[in-house]
Amino acid sequence: MSADPSRGIGQPLEGRALVEYIDDHLDKTMERLERGAAPVWEAQAEMGRTLIALSSGAIVVSVSVTQLFMTKVTGLHWAWLLPTAWILFGISVLAGVSRQGWTGSARAFRAYLEQKRAEIRQQLWNLDPGPDFPDRVDKILEAAMNDANVEPGKAIKVHGALNQVVFWTFAGGLAGLVAFAIKNLPS
Repeated sequence: MSADPSRGIGQPLEGRALVEYIDDHLDKTMERLERGAAPVWEAQAEMGRTLIALSSGAIVVSVSVTQLFMTKVTGLHWAWLLPTAWILFGISVLAGVSRQGWTGSARAFRAYLEQKRAEIRQQLWNLDPGPDFPDRVDKILEAAMNDANVEPGKAIKVHGALNQVVFWTFAGGLAGLVAFAIKNLPS
């Protein structure tokens, strides 16, 4: 491994110094990754909360309006769109709540990597110097990161699918309400 600037140019890192250097490097890398991904996760969370609130509100308002006018209006067209929209909004709410639960698992990469830290340290401690030393360090870190990303990777796929379900069921429910309202406008 190349030199740690505080140890002097060209002085190789090994043993405890290497382990401490890699620990510090991993911590800084993870902090950069988390800071870089934070706006994406925050935007997705905000979108999810917004769609849950809008879907819930759409159910409440449309059911209330329907109950209010049910006895006063006759001959409604495409009435089947109302329960269809309510079902879609309900699915949007449930998928959104489920998506919120999957967020923690999807963002758990660092927690899984922390579980591998002792293993990383032991492997680094046992490394012998040589010309391919940096490559072997990289392989140790790459293997640990790949292992740590297995479960979060699966959760990210579920999270992404739930994002799509939340959006499209909300959009479908909204389209159903709009179509129903347009079809039933007074002539």
